[in-house]
Amino acid sequence: MRYLVTLLFFAVLLNDISAQDNILKVGDPFPSLITLNQLVNTPVHSLNLYSAKKQFYILNFWGTWCSPCIPEMDNLAKIQNEFGSQLQIIGISNDDSIRLKKYIKRKPSKIWLASDPQNILYQLVNLSFVGQSIILNPQKKIIGMVRTDSINKTFVSNFLKGDSIHSNAAFNDKLLSSNNVDAIFNIDSSTQFASYIRPFVNGVYTSTRIANRRITCFNFTLSGLYRTAFKITTERQIIYEDSLKEKDVADFDNESTLYCVDFLVKPSEKDSLIPLFQNFLNANFPIKARLEKRTQDVLLLEKIPDSTFHLPISSDSTKASKSFSGIGFDGTKVSLQDFATDYLANEFGYPVINNTGEEGKYDIKTNVEIRDYKGIQKSLRDIGLILKKGKREIPVLIYYKPKSAIN
Repeated sequence: MRYLVTLLFFAVLLNDISAQDNILKVGDPFPSLITLNQLVNTPVHSLNLYSAKKQFYILNFWGTWCSPCIPEMDNLAKIQNEFGSQLQIIGISNDDSIRLKKYIKRKPSKIWLASDPQNILYQLVNLSFVGQSIILNPQKKIIGMVRTDSINKTFVSNFLKGDSIHSNAAFNDKLLSSNNVDAIFNIDSSTQFASYIRPFVNGVYTSTRIANRRITCFNFTLSGLYRTAFKITTERQIIYEDSLKEKDVADFDNESTLYCVDFLVKPSEKDSLIPLFQNFLNANFPIKARLEKRTQDVLLLEKIPDSTFHLPISSDSTKASKSFSGIGFDGTKVSLQDFATDYLANEFGYPVINNTGEEGKYDIKTNVEIRDYKGIQKSLRDIGLILKKGKREIPVLIYYKPKSAIN
């Protein structure tokens, strides 16, 4: 009950801080009222940093569902071992304590873990993604906000002896309201067909909407647009011709190469939305794309031999739906090929082919305890499936320049 009271109090506090646009930043004192109560791998049941040992603290925002965070935590564990007399690292995530206990059992360390299921602390520091850390001095003043992958032994040694920290954390911009986002393209319910290409829009997340007869992409690279249009999931399915390089079509650091695109077809053309969108992109950008079939390395989704395949078959009345994140996949009325392409290919970075021989629609739910290779493979074994390496002829996306642009 104490934790609930504390959490509700800080939810109110967060709203007040947000209203004042007073997000924590370098130079600010860490809030003295914050007490962490859902702790794992710690010598105490609750923790207020102002009552704790006078030392440096690294608060790393991470998650068991974040695959890049796992090796970062491995590195932090080594740093904790070496500098434990001078600092304490605390991993803060929105995982519940059960998942955190499973993590620490598999990867023992001296890092303390704290569960912040409502992301209260994460929002207070306004970070744009996890895998970032804030650093506190013994007086609990924020002296640095950095990407966690930039923390190494030299970095720690330097700030422990008093050197200043070059902060390189990424923060959220003030986001546009949904009404303003829709207004970017001047389309309303009476519009029959339209196509727009706009430059980068500040304050809008990279995202896409595909519904009915409309595709909308916000702040996409050219490669992101083509991959959406041609349904290409992995980088391994991309080939560059005519001396083109990845940066020519996918440079996230250059806002001038990020685009907002809106494409709406006539009601009579709804079933041709995807091929028409492909043609639209090729007609409006100097770098073109086409599909070809090539023999490539792939992962094959197969049933585990001598095991019971026990995915429930969806009923005819079930509505199709699917979602996935770092903690697994949750879908109803989903084919195994869609499960392989939409989810597994994203997780492993390889094209994944359904090689089970099963072509039905299933209710599929997986639970990934730690988002790494072993964790995802275990979640597949739990439902009677396994991935194996293989080769197959599959579609690849080829980027090229038209002959007129080469000569």
